[in-house]
Amino acid sequence: MKNEEYWTKRKANLIYEQMDKAEKQADKFDEIYKQSKAYLDKQINKVFDKFQRDYGLSERDARQVLKNMKDQKDLNELRKVLEARPNDPNIQRLLADLDSPAYAYRMKRLERLNDDLDRMRESIYHSEKTGSDAFYSDLMKDSYYKATFDLQQQTGLAYSFSNLPETEIKRLRGLKWTGEAYSDRIWSNTGALASSVKDELLVSLMTGRSVRDTSQAIAERFEVGQNKARRLVRTESAFLHNQMELLSYEDAEITKYRFVAVLDRRTSHICQEHDNKVYDTDKAVPGVNYPPMHPWCRSTTIAYDEDADYSKLERRARNPKTGKVEHVPADMTYKEWYSKYVDGVEVGKIDFSKLTSEEINNLDFDDLLKYFDWAAEQDALKEKAEQAALQAREDNVPLARRDLVDRLEKRLRTTNFVDIFGEENAQGLLRELRFFPNDDFVESLYGSIDKLSFAKVKEMSSHVSGTQVNLAKGDFIYNKKFNQKAHSIVLHELTHGIDNIATYFGAPELGAKAFSSQYDLYNTIKKDMDNYIFGDMKLKRGASMDEKRDFFNLRQAKVRDFKSELLELAKKLNPEIRPEENAEVAAFASDMMSSFRSAEYGSQNFNHSDSYWKNKDHRGMEFIAEYTQAQMTPEIKSFYDKVFPNSVKIYNKIFEDISKLKLENKKPIVW
Repeated sequence: MKNEEYWTKRKANLIYEQMDKAEKQADKFDEIYKQSKAYLDKQINKVFDKFQRDYGLSERDARQVLKNMKDQKDLNELRKVLEARPNDPNIQRLLADLDSPAYAYRMKRLERLNDDLDRMRESIYHSEKTGSDAFYSDLMKDSYYKATFDLQQQTGLAYSFSNLPETEIKRLRGLKWTGEAYSDRIWSNTGALASSVKDELLVSLMTGRSVRDTSQAIAERFEVGQNKARRLVRTESAFLHNQMELLSYEDAEITKYRFVAVLDRRTSHICQEHDNKVYDTDKAVPGVNYPPMHPWCRSTTIAYDEDADYSKLERRARNPKTGKVEHVPADMTYKEWYSKYVDGVEVGKIDFSKLTSEEINNLDFDDLLKYFDWAAEQDALKEKAEQAALQAREDNVPLARRDLVDRLEKRLRTTNFVDIFGEENAQGLLRELRFFPNDDFVESLYGSIDKLSFAKVKEMSSHVSGTQVNLAKGDFIYNKKFNQKAHSIVLHELTHGIDNIATYFGAPELGAKAFSSQYDLYNTIKKDMDNYIFGDMKLKRGASMDEKRDFFNLRQAKVRDFKSELLELAKKLNPEIRPEENAEVAAFASDMMSSFRSAEYGSQNFNHSDSYWKNKDHRGMEFIAEYTQAQMTPEIKSFYDKVFPNSVKIYNKIFEDISKLKLENKKPIVW
């Protein structure tokens, strides 16, 4: 067996490895804080750019005012505090201004900024917590399995061990080892940041501090928040890593451990005092005799196995199939060990995930109970994973988009949408808009939504007439046959509505034409599709009849190949699809094909007849609506981006232009 010095160095390297991971995770959180700070800077400029005035209060006086306020957002509280100082002429001037329309407007903008800060706090919290949950789960598993590997190499025995169930991870994550749960500490940190930033904003308002100085003061507050987040990640990582090592000791029936202060010039006196001392594993207490002893702690432990009795471990290392004790060779790598004992079936342990129904029925009673516990856990984990995935998606929404959709919701409620389709459908639509990949589209919808009216129609007859959007109840739910995501048709029709609104209110010179009609989508769509299907195929001049026949036969073959590609994509999205439904399930492309009104592409008139395509503007109108719909499904969006690269560029340009329009408040019209 290798000496204790070797294992000491090995454990020190492992704690350094895990702490390096913690630093990289903290770097990710830094980016969250930086993005939030950048967003806040923009909002601050909006509030202070026109309303800079010095009331003569010192920063000390301003902070004293804040100290006496019960609620910094409550203007009445501020008024009471200021009125308590009647002899100060600057205060009197400020009080007079509190009643002025300009100051009232200014304070309303401040209140909105404070609301932004509250949302920012929640956003940072959720991003930090979600990122932490995934990071710590991986770190704990990594620490546990590497600690177990070290012990098995140290003892030479491949004894059975726990598979680290999610319940144990959850239990350890919930320990209040510092007096406060980890999630509460994140919430406290983000709350302290939001509160301190609000203080700085109010100080700036009362003292006339410049935007630049305000931004600098807030930057310093954010730096404090970032440092707290980094310290929290590193300390929590050290705690969980060492808890995993303690769990591995318990699995190996190690009763004592030796404290190891990772000695370098930064090692604290606290850790040095415990260095090399031996403690009982059942009496290990973080911060007392077990690491971490303090924030930024890098101390670790090694198993104290003097006069150890491994007879029990030998029984646990006995392979149930061969009856022989399994050993872990000294030259076995961690990768080899992990592959055999973690990915594979662990020694003395049943891998329930690989059992057949017959094998489950033949389990003895004790193992059957274990199977039921395992099965229940899998269901719980599956549900938890799905919820975590949804939450992670929600938490990843940028603050600016959250704010935009919140404002859009207010405008939506000024229409008859909720009355017609209900609160659930409204919330579903707003949820999808939070995740929609194109910012300009959402901005355009925000500028247009209050100028639209809504009506309910029968299934599969959704359409737009002028500024009236007619929707079916089925448009709000997932359509399995066509693999249409819930609300995708709603967004399709809303695109038509935006297209019309942009004309009526932003470009009336177009008359009855859609806003998209002024862009060259008619030809671009055809060129994109021809280029994708046919490449650089050209019929040479003076070609013979046979050469012409071969040329057109080859083109038809390429069209068939393209349709097969559509079908494969349709099958990928819905494996139950039948070949004869190709045209229907691939409606996102067949509409464009039918718009060419060419026998070469076949009859693909799922949504519109030949007569509809006689109007050249309709090709572009349908393309932008279908591309909006396509963005709801990554696979279809990718297909569009591949087949229609130049048309997609025009789509982006259209909504960039619409988002910048100053929409006049004219009465909507209905065709």
